[in-house]
Amino acid sequence: MMEEIKKTPDTENEYLLEVKNLVKWFPIKSSFFKQTIGNVRAVDGISFKIKRGQTMGLVGESGCGKSTAGRTILRLLEKTSGEVWFDGKEITNLDTKNMVQSGIILSPEGRQVFPRFSVMDNLMMGAYLRPKTEIAESLQTVYDLLPKLKVRSGQLAGSLSGGEQQMLAMGRALMSHPKLLMMDEPSMGLSPLLVDQVFEIIKDINNDGTTILLVEQNAGKSLAISDRAYVLETGKIVLSGTGKELMESEEVKKAYLGG
Repeated sequence: MMEEIKKTPDTENEYLLEVKNLVKWFPIKSSFFKQTIGNVRAVDGISFKIKRGQTMGLVGESGCGKSTAGRTILRLLEKTSGEVWFDGKEITNLDTKNMVQSGIILSPEGRQVFPRFSVMDNLMMGAYLRPKTEIAESLQTVYDLLPKLKVRSGQLAGSLSGGEQQMLAMGRALMSHPKLLMMDEPSMGLSPLLVDQVFEIIKDINNDGTTILLVEQNAGKSLAISDRAYVLETGKIVLSGTGKELMESEEVKKAYLGG
């Protein structure tokens, strides 16, 4: 049964996702007495909105809090405080299953495919909540966007290259037919050529109608395809604007683009 959720009066809200003053602190424990002696403020009061159909980038150096923010939005981590609204409803207290059913899905950092299962089996795991009558259509959509997966459908996922495993992780996420696809560090561990290919695929997914939240350390690539983006430092948003505006920012060039 779906948990009770609050609805906004305007169900036609142009914003698909709204994050309001999200906080996630991790307690610091004393090694001797095991008492809490402080907190690591991994995410410290961030707020942002994503319009339907947009790609939004959340960028920053490793350890800045961007992946923690993404995982807290999806309730893979419990928030300390704040609100998350999705498609006009507050989802702060939804469990993972109901989160997926509402239309928000994660393509995780490190790909996390099931290596001893085939490509097809991995894709079907992404469709476990889809009506059986709609799975064939979802599979065809994935194959249209990621044709290599069709060629490799009978191959064990663990035998794929790193780039192909990233495509499989993306395809598995798309099998749930998400309204919002959150991608956590999709370029991690890939060669420059494969990074280019992955970001082209992300553009194609967005052009096909899926809203994207891109959590990514590669600021240049992320900003280049983002309609809007936010820069995180030590858990706080320090800069925001369109992807183009941030790419032209002297501050961003110096800190993230080698300018």
